[in-house]
Amino acid sequence: MVASSTAGQLRNALGSILGLFGLVRWMPDLLTGRRPIVGALRVRQRPPVQGPGPGAPAPPKASEKPLVIFLLAIFGVPYAMHKLLRVLAEQQQQQQQQAQLAGGAGAGAGPLPPLDPSQLTFARAL
Repeated sequence: MVASSTAGQLRNALGSILGLFGLVRWMPDLLTGRRPIVGALRVRQRPPVQGPGPGAPAPPKASEKPLVIFLLAIFGVPYAMHKLLRVLAEQQQQQQQQAQLAGGAGAGAGPLPPLDPSQLTFARAL
Protein backbone atom coordinates (compact mmCIF):
# COMPACT_ATOMS: atom_id res chain seq x y z
CA MET A 1 0.00 0.00 0.00
CA VAL A 2 2.83 2.39 0.82
CA ALA A 3 4.65 1.61 -2.42
CA SER A 4 1.56 2.26 -4.52
CA SER A 5 0.87 5.62 -2.87
CA THR A 6 4.54 6.58 -3.29
CA ALA A 7 4.38 5.61 -6.96
CA GLY A 8 1.20 7.66 -7.35
CA GLN A 9 2.83 10.68 -5.74
CA LEU A 10 5.87 10.29 -8.01
CA ARG A 11 3.61 10.08 -11.06
CA ASN A 12 1.76 13.23 -10.01
CA ALA A 13 5.02 15.06 -9.32
CA LEU A 14 6.52 14.17 -12.70
CA GLY A 15 3.24 14.94 -14.43
CA SER A 16 3.06 18.40 -12.93
CA ILE A 17 6.69 19.14 -13.79
CA LEU A 18 6.76 17.65 -17.30
CA GLY A 19 3.11 18.08 -18.21
CA LEU A 20 1.55 20.45 -20.69
CA PHE A 21 -0.23 22.51 -18.07
CA GLY A 22 2.99 22.99 -16.13
CA LEU A 23 4.71 24.28 -19.26
CA VAL A 24 1.81 26.62 -19.97
CA ARG A 25 2.00 27.90 -16.40
CA TRP A 26 5.75 28.65 -16.70
CA MET A 27 5.68 29.96 -20.30
CA PRO A 28 4.94 33.63 -19.47
CA ASP A 29 7.88 33.71 -17.05
CA LEU A 30 10.18 32.19 -19.67
CA LEU A 31 9.08 34.55 -22.45
CA THR A 32 9.20 37.77 -20.43
CA GLY A 33 12.44 36.89 -18.68
CA ARG A 34 11.02 37.27 -15.19
CA ARG A 35 12.45 35.08 -12.52
CA PRO A 36 10.02 32.39 -11.44
CA ILE A 37 8.41 32.66 -8.05
CA VAL A 38 10.29 30.76 -5.37
CA GLY A 39 8.81 27.31 -5.11
CA ALA A 40 7.16 27.46 -8.54
CA LEU A 41 8.62 24.07 -9.34
CA ARG A 42 7.20 22.62 -6.18
CA VAL A 43 4.42 20.10 -6.70
CA ARG A 44 1.03 21.39 -5.68
CA GLN A 45 -0.82 19.05 -3.37
CA ARG A 46 -4.46 18.69 -4.32
CA PRO A 47 -7.22 17.27 -2.18
CA PRO A 48 -8.68 14.00 -3.43
CA VAL A 49 -11.45 14.41 -5.98
CA GLN A 50 -14.87 13.44 -4.72
CA GLY A 51 -18.08 13.02 -6.64
CA PRO A 52 -20.81 15.66 -6.53
CA GLY A 53 -22.86 15.68 -3.40
CA PRO A 54 -26.62 15.20 -3.28
CA GLY A 55 -28.53 18.06 -4.88
CA ALA A 56 -25.50 19.26 -6.82
CA PRO A 57 -26.12 20.47 -10.37
CA ALA A 58 -25.28 18.12 -13.21
CA PRO A 59 -21.93 18.68 -14.91
CA PRO A 60 -22.07 20.64 -18.18
CA LYS A 61 -22.48 18.72 -21.43
CA ALA A 62 -19.28 18.04 -23.33
CA SER A 63 -18.67 20.15 -26.42
CA GLU A 64 -18.98 18.53 -29.84
CA LYS A 65 -16.51 20.95 -31.45
CA PRO A 66 -13.37 18.82 -30.84
CA LEU A 67 -15.11 15.79 -32.35
CA VAL A 68 -16.10 17.74 -35.46
CA ILE A 69 -12.55 19.08 -35.89
CA PHE A 70 -11.15 15.58 -35.47
CA LEU A 71 -13.52 14.14 -38.07
CA LEU A 72 -12.68 16.95 -40.49
CA ALA A 73 -8.99 16.24 -40.03
CA ILE A 74 -9.44 12.50 -40.56
CA PHE A 75 -11.85 12.56 -43.50
CA GLY A 76 -11.96 16.11 -44.86
CA VAL A 77 -8.26 16.75 -45.43
CA PRO A 78 -7.61 13.54 -47.44
CA TYR A 79 -10.78 14.19 -49.49
CA ALA A 80 -9.68 17.76 -50.26
CA MET A 81 -6.17 16.56 -51.19
CA HIS A 82 -7.67 13.93 -53.53
CA LYS A 83 -9.81 16.57 -55.24
CA LEU A 84 -6.82 18.94 -55.54
CA LEU A 85 -4.63 16.26 -57.14
CA ARG A 86 -7.41 15.33 -59.55
CA VAL A 87 -7.84 18.98 -60.63
CA LEU A 88 -4.08 19.42 -61.07
CA ALA A 89 -3.85 16.24 -63.16
CA GLU A 90 -6.70 17.43 -65.40
CA GLN A 91 -5.02 20.82 -65.88
CA GLN A 92 -1.75 19.13 -66.81
CA GLN A 93 -3.54 16.92 -69.35
CA GLN A 94 -5.21 19.95 -70.91
CA GLN A 95 -1.86 21.76 -71.19
CA GLN A 96 -0.31 18.73 -72.89
CA GLN A 97 -3.20 18.47 -75.33
CA GLN A 98 -2.95 22.17 -76.15
CA ALA A 99 0.80 21.81 -76.74
CA GLN A 100 0.19 18.89 -79.12
CA LEU A 101 -2.52 20.81 -80.99
CA ALA A 102 -0.22 23.80 -81.35
CA GLY A 103 1.91 21.65 -83.66
CA GLY A 104 5.02 21.33 -81.55
CA ALA A 105 5.88 25.03 -81.58
CA GLY A 106 7.83 24.64 -78.33
CA ALA A 107 11.08 22.75 -77.98
CA GLY A 108 10.68 19.09 -77.08
CA ALA A 109 6.99 18.94 -77.82
CA GLY A 110 7.09 15.28 -78.83
CA PRO A 111 7.55 12.39 -76.43
CA LEU A 112 11.08 11.12 -75.83
CA PRO A 113 12.10 7.83 -77.47
CA PRO A 114 12.57 4.82 -75.16
CA LEU A 115 15.88 4.71 -73.32
CA ASP A 116 18.37 2.02 -74.39
CA PRO A 117 20.72 1.14 -71.47
CA SER A 118 23.33 -0.38 -73.81
CA GLN A 119 24.01 3.01 -75.42
CA LEU A 120 24.47 4.98 -72.20
CA THR A 121 27.91 6.38 -71.31
CA PHE A 122 28.88 6.31 -67.65
CA ALA A 123 31.65 8.22 -65.92
CA ARG A 124 33.33 7.08 -62.74
CA ALA A 125 33.22 9.55 -59.86
CA LEU A 126 36.42 10.16 -57.92
